[in-house]
Amino acid sequence: MSYGFHVRDANEVDIPNLHCLGSALHKASSFSTYEYDAEAILLSMRRAVSGDGGLILKVAVDDKGAISGAILAEIFKPHHSNALFSCDIAFVSLVQRQGVAKSLIREYEDECLVRGVSRIMLGVGLGLNNEAGYQLLNGLGYSESGRMYIKV
Repeated sequence: MSYGFHVRDANEVDIPNLHCLGSALHKASSFSTYEYDAEAILLSMRRAVSGDGGLILKVAVDDKGAISGAILAEIFKPHHSNALFSCDIAFVSLVQRQGVAKSLIREYEDECLVRGVSRIMLGVGLGLNNEAGYQLLNGLGYSESGRMYIKV
């Protein structure tokens, strides 16, 4: 049996569920030693759903209306160029191997193209070894670019 879902722009009704999901992701990530700023993330989600041109928030919703994945990303001009770049802030798929992550990425890419973004960056930065995520990104034409070193 196939998993039925669609990807759409997030709306105000989604925010409470996305907030709970974001909090849980934070606790499971390498960022868990830092305080989770609920107000800041709520503000970002509200800005995104209100049409703030600097943010993108997409959700995958199953046939019963439950969120099965989401991506929150920022659009910005780097200091060295007038080009527009975009980088994910948070990305999650709660359903594995059913096309949710791939569909979210494709919708995100389409939105970036509409908004004039010339460089899209997606990170697998939770401090987890996510081989399936790496394979998906490679399969969609992304390439690994450098390494990040962190000192705490």
